[in-house]
Amino acid sequence: MTEIQNKFRIHRSPTANSGSCGKKVPLAQINAPDFDFKAQFQPDLLVKKSDWWVVKKSQPWAICDCMIIDTGERQRSSFAEFSQDELCSLFNLAEKIAGVLKRRGVKKIIIGANINHEIESTNLDKVLLRLHLHVLGFSDDELSKMEEITFEELEKENPAIENYLFDPMLEKFKEKILPILGSGSAKSSLGISVNLAGDLNAITKRDFCDEVRKVDREIAKQFPALSYSFCLDCSDKIALTLSPCSVFGKGVLEAIGIILKRDDGVGISPEDQTKREEFFEKVRKEIL
Repeated sequence: MTEIQNKFRIHRSPTANSGSCGKKVPLAQINAPDFDFKAQFQPDLLVKKSDWWVVKKSQPWAICDCMIIDTGERQRSSFAEFSQDELCSLFNLAEKIAGVLKRRGVKKIIIGANINHEIESTNLDKVLLRLHLHVLGFSDDELSKMEEITFEELEKENPAIENYLFDPMLEKFKEKILPILGSGSAKSSLGISVNLAGDLNAITKRDFCDEVRKVDREIAKQFPALSYSFCLDCSDKIALTLSPCSVFGKGVLEAIGIILKRDDGVGISPEDQTKREEFFEKVRKEIL
């Protein structure tokens, strides 16, 4: 068994004054087949590229944080349901947003998605089913405020944390999925890691999009009811982590050892709100 990761970081994200411009609607209602998805997200729209909409993240993980959502007529929840051209368009958008973050001096950049194959097995009141890609960057200030904590300390606070971080399906997931990945892939304590050759532009290439579709199909075949996290850490070298999520609540950030805690009692400071709006304005102007 892979050696257990011992050190984690806790990120407390203020959300009290960061809500959507649109009317707050329960996720179970948004996930309904007849829901007017475009009308709901129109107030938060930044950029529109065909059916891909770049929107403000209503409960942000970071000050500079947005999502790319599929707004097509048919609800699709995983990469394999999209064509190569559609995925290339998606990752081209993600790369451009990441470029905005880099030019703002942000060093920790994350691109990720939580994938749900069998929607009948998903908790519909807590998950947005349509495929949506998170693109965010943590500033140096946000990183410095993250609390470093050991697994032993976490376990003392919550004995069930082991299954949350080190998923019960982890070893089976590694056994079945690792062989289909190419060179540069390896087991990690939280999933499977893949080092991508080249810079951020690598995620816009057709071979990368084909690989994403292929791996998604294989995961659906081997684990049809299993959700998983897809997390690209674009901070230095581009590294992809695939992590099973059979325990609800684990997400993109937990796949790389950052435990997200939303704090609904704390608001974003006026200074950070200004930075947030400046980021959104840059995205609007530079990606059109």
